[in-house]
Amino acid sequence: MLRPVSFNQVANALLDAGYLIDKKDNDLQTLKTEAKQFPKYWDAKYVINIRVKDSVAYITGRIHAATIFTDDPSYYQTNNKGALFEKGLFGYPFSLMIDFAKSLGGTIEYKKDQL
Repeated sequence: MLRPVSFNQVANALLDAGYLIDKKDNDLQTLKTEAKQFPKYWDAKYVINIRVKDSVAYITGRIHAATIFTDDPSYYQTNNKGALFEKGLFGYPFSLMIDFAKSLGGTIEYKKDQL
């Protein structure tokens, strides 16, 4: 979760960060990016889903890698030391989502139950 933020602020930040918007619903204040190729590490793509409700952005991601992982959630994947494994198939897009959220400023809070 990221707060405080507006729907238009999130949409503009996605575009400024080089993401293309696949689906946008102004009434429900939801956004889904087009699948974007991982810039490095894996031959995979990821999608970012965002819902803004009451000035709070809920950001989740899905990965697509070959035929094995076709719509799996991105998550905080750790290395042996418990830190974010940024080179991992699931952790790398999570780190990109964190970077995006940080670019908006505000307070970031993580929720385990929101995949």
